[in-house]
Amino acid sequence: MSQRAPRGHWRHRFATEEVYNWTLNKWNTINQRTVNGKYVRELASSINPQHQSYLKKGIKLEINQEDFFDYCSDNEQKILEMMSNGERPSIDRLDTEKDYTLENIQIIPLLVNLTKDRSGDGDYRSYIGSPLKRLGNRKIYLATHPETRDLRFSDKLLEIANPHTIMNAIGIWDARLDEPYDETSEHYGYYLEVLGAVLQALEEHKTLIDLQAKLTASRALIKAQKAKDLETLAIYHQEKAWAKSRPEYASVYLANNRLAMRGLLDTTAQRQTILDLQEMYRQRDADLLQ
Repeated sequence: MSQRAPRGHWRHRFATEEVYNWTLNKWNTINQRTVNGKYVRELASSINPQHQSYLKKGIKLEINQEDFFDYCSDNEQKILEMMSNGERPSIDRLDTEKDYTLENIQIIPLLVNLTKDRSGDGDYRSYIGSPLKRLGNRKIYLATHPETRDLRFSDKLLEIANPHTIMNAIGIWDARLDEPYDETSEHYGYYLEVLGAVLQALEEHKTLIDLQAKLTASRALIKAQKAKDLETLAIYHQEKAWAKSRPEYASVYLANNRLAMRGLLDTTAQRQTILDLQEMYRQRDADLLQ
């Protein structure tokens, strides 16, 4: 009986943890999309409309995990450059009608992937700035997908929140959200309930962000105060060392200590001694200048 590979078995192939985590995430995503994927589910088409198109086309995963990790490891520098430039790298199929094979995949920025023409000829035609809708968690441009001109309930939701927020609010995708957006629809009442849940989730998220901002500001203030206190303490130690080096220190401290014991000093005997000596030497320097 073969043993399972330990967690992080391929980690040593990568120079950075960031690219390794990205590779692992992409491998799991491809497995969820494809017909023969390890994590494919019967409900995949209803949970994510994008997966539905993959299942309908019969797209398969014809790369084993070891080869996929080797491919990403060989392109690690390219992935890191995209990340450092603020771009999100993605796995793209050169021919959208063919399966996932090493000969049919490439690593390109996500924005380029989303704006790629899906006609199958491999050309890139930018539709940035064109009217767009969203299908599931994917941007769909009207120029390439005219069938999305009719809004659905989900399209209206995606105008006010991202897919992650929506899924957190409703729990599981409901087929009624794929109905055309029509106030006369029999599902319009359900849509209003979902809309209310999404708006509440957005408000809670905003509150959480505000609390995090206040906490960050409070921590920064405490850190600054600690730095100031340490600086003040260092100055005090310097003044104390200077005072103890003065020949008058013992007699002045003794007099102040007696006053402190009688409760006639507003500060400690040590601090008052430092202040008295500083004033004594200031006055002496002034007299010498005259």
